[in-house]
Amino acid sequence: MKSFKFIHLFWLLFNNNPKPDLTKIEKKGLLAVKIGQMYALRSDFLGIEKCNHLSSLYEATGIIPTQNFEKLFETYASDILKADLDSYDPKPVASASIGQVHKGKLKSGEVVAIKIIKDDFKEKFLADVASVRRILRLIVFVYPKLKRVADPLGTLETIERLTVTELDLENEIKGIQKLQKIRDENNTKFPYLSDLRFPRIYPKYTNHKVFVSEFMAGQSFRALLDEGALSYEQLLRLFRIHGFYLFLKGEFHGDLHPGNVFLEGEAIVFLDNSNIELVPPRFGQGIVKLLFHLSAAEWKDGAATLREISKVEISDKKYKKYEEKFLALYEDFDQKKVSEVSLTNKMMETVKLAINSGMEFESGMFSVIKTLMYLDGMVIKCNPNAVLLKDVSRFRDDFKAL
Repeated sequence: MKSFKFIHLFWLLFNNNPKPDLTKIEKKGLLAVKIGQMYALRSDFLGIEKCNHLSSLYEATGIIPTQNFEKLFETYASDILKADLDSYDPKPVASASIGQVHKGKLKSGEVVAIKIIKDDFKEKFLADVASVRRILRLIVFVYPKLKRVADPLGTLETIERLTVTELDLENEIKGIQKLQKIRDENNTKFPYLSDLRFPRIYPKYTNHKVFVSEFMAGQSFRALLDEGALSYEQLLRLFRIHGFYLFLKGEFHGDLHPGNVFLEGEAIVFLDNSNIELVPPRFGQGIVKLLFHLSAAEWKDGAATLREISKVEISDKKYKKYEEKFLALYEDFDQKKVSEVSLTNKMMETVKLAINSGMEFESGMFSVIKTLMYLDGMVIKCNPNAVLLKDVSRFRDDFKAL
């Protein structure tokens, strides 16, 4: 029965229907939602329309009924939190596939955000991962081309690693501390990093199931975008700050979708910091170098940059064919608005071309593209007439190697 559930999931994802039933995916459980979210990034494989549809799985999902939250709070909250908490709102202010957030007030008067894991997911999640791994090994054995095109087993391993990290809320503290340290060590040389804030955390109230932090009074980028109240300049500020972590340090927030970024006054606030992704700085420098070559219509230099960061050297003969296709792919791209050609989709096409030409890249490649996908989607909603690569080229000097 479990195997059939996931076979049906992959049929929903991989058939020709551009709009699979998201409710059916959600009903299959946490792993199914995570798989759907991951393949929302693979426009090179599933197509743009289907990926745009699957990206809705990043939005808020089902909310625990009030009585269940109260029961979970009673079960998982520490005695010290129960003693120090004056009140909480049983209605969540945010909800996602794993946890939900409630507003509370301490007896000291401080207003806090209480994030709680919705259920005891881990055992069932890992059992589902084992089941899906067996299915995928069989599929890849029968259809080996799928490994190179879609890397389903690699995708599953990434989902398992990230989700297990998310399920332990103490990792939120570790993530904030790591990103704060990087900011504080570099904000003298890069003053714009001072615009980045993190919520104050309360380690004494936090455990694996419950995380307590300062309640952010600002609004998420998602809410501001929905209201038409987010300026394009704020998005470029986010790119500049996040780009420092991504392109220079190689340690960055791995899930910076618009619901995880707040604007509080002029400060940009990162939330849900448990998943810190790592890529070698050389790789990050290569990606930003590629972006800036593309922004300047330096197509041949852009093609060569991918060859430089590939883990596998390809022959000159293969490279010549690859370069010809690369130049055709990017013809007139520097003049295209984000509403006409998505940066993320173009990058996915580029990666597919490079891989089909024999190149191989760091496992963090799709984490980088995921970040660009989030930014791309925000820009399309905020300023569809923007030529994004032209606009971010002003930060060229920021992203030179440290």
